[in-house]
Amino acid sequence: MPSILPTRRATTTINPHPIPQPFMIIVHYIPDIDQRSGGTATYMQLMAKALGTKAQLHILTHRTSNPLAIDHCTLHYLPPYRPWHWAWTRQVRTLLETIAPQVVHVNCCWMPACAAVVGVARSLHLPVALTTHGMLEPWIMNRHYWTRKWPALHLYQARALRSADVLVATADREARHLRQLGFNDHIAVVPSGIDITRVTMKTSWEKSHTMLFLGRIHQVKGIWHLLEAVASVQSQLNGYRVVIAGEGAPDDIHRLRQAIADRHLASCVSYIGGAYGDRKWQLLREADFVVQPSFTENFGLTIAEALASGTPVITTNTTPWEQLDATASGTCIEVGASPLANAITRFVALSSAELETMGRNARHLIETRFSVEVMGTAMMEVYREIIV
Repeated sequence: MPSILPTRRATTTINPHPIPQPFMIIVHYIPDIDQRSGGTATYMQLMAKALGTKAQLHILTHRTSNPLAIDHCTLHYLPPYRPWHWAWTRQVRTLLETIAPQVVHVNCCWMPACAAVVGVARSLHLPVALTTHGMLEPWIMNRHYWTRKWPALHLYQARALRSADVLVATADREARHLRQLGFNDHIAVVPSGIDITRVTMKTSWEKSHTMLFLGRIHQVKGIWHLLEAVASVQSQLNGYRVVIAGEGAPDDIHRLRQAIADRHLASCVSYIGGAYGDRKWQLLREADFVVQPSFTENFGLTIAEALASGTPVITTNTTPWEQLDATASGTCIEVGASPLANAITRFVALSSAELETMGRNARHLIETRFSVEVMGTAMMEVYREIIV
């Protein structure tokens, strides 16, 4: 298929879902759509679905070894970004001039290429939306602040944040934190969505005596708190086992395996590696409940997927899921091993009937508040507001 630009530069792939005309033309940039990138890549997949019948969507990204399949858009693969290399910037500029979008929407922070795309779009006088994906949350900001965040802010990130016409948050909590930072006071909240039509809810809540952690193996996900909590209540688990599914850096995987061995948890904790596609959904449906003890989440896609599957969730009050307790579909706890241990003890004692009631409430919560249709409609309204 011919490329918009020479094949040694950017390449273009048109998906098998043609988009009727005329529609608003929107460009999204995201550093990658690799399945190992977790929530950000899946967000882009869902956003394409959400906008598929509402706009002509182009996604600019970079090639990886395991890209997610994304429909309802035209994919443009850019060459690797090279800072201060004008050829890359010219390619992006030419591509935007060729597509002629009404809006350019950049996803993620801290990667210089994201700021570069913001700069190119502004030089073409195109409206810019920037979704931060929780990357400016306090826990993330404080991590390596002086060695990484402070230099990046002064070199390029602060300028990109100020240049955007709107910052898009996925939850009210994230919006509050963005306002406190003071880079840009034009902030919109568009909750992420779930394609509920593709999520099969479990049909049985008969106890499997399994609790599931599904996510990236990283400190921010609270994985070490989970192991500490399980170790402290191991004698009270009543036959429960913990399944940990996810990928991460080799050092983090080694640390996880070592922590399981050091705490003598091999009899009740299993690490099974990454889980995708049908295997992921099977795990979510088979678990009695999901444990997601993150230090921070801007949305927490795994939480939404578990709820859509009819599986209750234990998570923390630093995620935007305070409604779990109010809707009796799970619980939000303080960050830490001790609160988590208490919650696990409560949940392993639940009956099958109690798990079913919570699971059905969980599904209803997603159906009524977090569908891709709601997501797409809200995002289109944001775009209309910034087009002058």
